[in-house]
Amino acid sequence: MLCGQDTVSHTQAFFERFYKKVNVNRIPVSGCIELTSRCNLNCVHCYLHSGLRGGGGHAELSTARWMELIDQITDAGCLFLLFTGGEAILRPDFLEIYTYACKKGLLITVFTNATRISDAVIEVFKAYPPRSIEVSLYGATAETYEKITRVSGSYEKCRRGIYALKDHGFRFSLKTMLMNLNIHELEQMEALAAELDVPFRFDAMISPRLDGDQAPLTFRVSPEQAVTKDFARHKRAKELCDFFHRMNQRDGSTDLYICGAGLNMFYINAAGRLLPCLMTVGENHDLSGRYFEDVWRSEAFKKFNQGKKAPALCEKCDIKMLCGYCPGFFKLESGSEQAPSEYLCAIGRERRSAILKTGAEGKQ
Repeated sequence: MLCGQDTVSHTQAFFERFYKKVNVNRIPVSGCIELTSRCNLNCVHCYLHSGLRGGGGHAELSTARWMELIDQITDAGCLFLLFTGGEAILRPDFLEIYTYACKKGLLITVFTNATRISDAVIEVFKAYPPRSIEVSLYGATAETYEKITRVSGSYEKCRRGIYALKDHGFRFSLKTMLMNLNIHELEQMEALAAELDVPFRFDAMISPRLDGDQAPLTFRVSPEQAVTKDFARHKRAKELCDFFHRMNQRDGSTDLYICGAGLNMFYINAAGRLLPCLMTVGENHDLSGRYFEDVWRSEAFKKFNQGKKAPALCEKCDIKMLCGYCPGFFKLESGSEQAPSEYLCAIGRERRSAILKTGAEGKQ
């Protein structure tokens, strides 16, 4: 019988073997579907431009086509599926598509702003519980929240949705984009999560919009502020320290993309175009009239990372695992995958300094 640390070790070993096999065979075990680019909010930092959020962009796939694609990704080996948007629940057929995916055996995560959590949504989630629900919360007060969402009354709708999920016992978490408009309320948002007894996380890595618009960058906090908040909580600081020391023991890859994008992960946008991930906007392939796995296995799709090396500045960098390294992010910010983001570099330097300081204090 296994117990304690032995169980953890065997579980870790199992998943290492699992993902090694998955990566060798390029099995798309984890996918993200953008059901719609439309949103009922108009957040200042959103990576989708306002034309898409307002419904003036590309046409969306039909219910039947999404169901066909769900059949096809399941056949290809997908196990974990994320529904996102825009606001996915805006689609009148969201519950129909969601239920279909659940019946296929997929483990579903839903990203939502919680303002559209209705009795109908609750009833379907009860019948087919999602693996997880992640709720975006942009402030602890209506003033701050609505300064970001630019929609009057949206704060109370969000809170009602959050408490509805809690009252019905669903597994969910809260998250926020840390920005100069809400950093003063971060602790209050954390306190709400603690009150609800749900996980909370934040991310300071605001990117340009997918069309190249740099406007969201004006809402970034400084690297020093971001990392100070990173290390303000013992648990988060320990996780970052452990991650850094664990990853530093591995041989670094010199490939351009070192994540699971196009290897074990995929993204399908609302227009039905397949991307390695959300950030690789220049690498999209039309799925119209085509079978998912045919496109996934095609040389045209795979070449986005074939024979491409990391930027010279990143190739041997010893903080590559701390900065949020992402060539897709680089390209959105500078126009080139080979031009590292100075913002991410600064985040990495600040994190290394904090980790070294934490280690030194721990030895005293």
